[in-house]
Amino acid sequence: MTETERVGNIRCTADTIALTRHPRLRALLSRVVGRTPYRHVLLSQRDRPPYESTWAIPGGHVDPGETGTRASARELLEETDVVVSPADLVFVGIFDEPDRYPRGQHIGAAFAFIVPDGTPATAGDDARTAQWRPVDSLPPLTFDHAEILSKAVGPAIRRLRRGAPGLRHHPAPRCRTGC
Repeated sequence: MTETERVGNIRCTADTIALTRHPRLRALLSRVVGRTPYRHVLLSQRDRPPYESTWAIPGGHVDPGETGTRASARELLEETDVVVSPADLVFVGIFDEPDRYPRGQHIGAAFAFIVPDGTPATAGDDARTAQWRPVDSLPPLTFDHAEILSKAVGPAIRRLRRGAPGLRHHPAPRCRTGC
């Protein structure tokens, strides 16, 4: 590992929260009932340590010279075969608790976007499985990914209520393998 990959002993990561939403119930769920309008989130089951076999939001290390959005889009493609443009990602937040990763301090940036129901996902790279999982019935998530997901969904609801840009609906991403 070169010095350009580290800031002291700190590594940088980027995570991508891909969501689908209820097609007709969005306004009712978010405005009247107060529930999330999102139906599914894309998760990958880790195929390598640490936490092998656990579920996580797709993501990984930022390469030297790479932006957080480019790393986020690249990791999503590598782990799930879902393609998203870095320009379509919405910033969720920075996650920097010193003990969030067991192999040393990692500072993570999280990004989100919305895709239609039925967008295919296929495991690749260091993912054993890639699956769309119901937002209201998730398995335990590794690292601090439950916190990241909760921070992504709450602000997104507020943005949708205000009609502000961000987390808008995107056409179905293409799969690199033609799935």
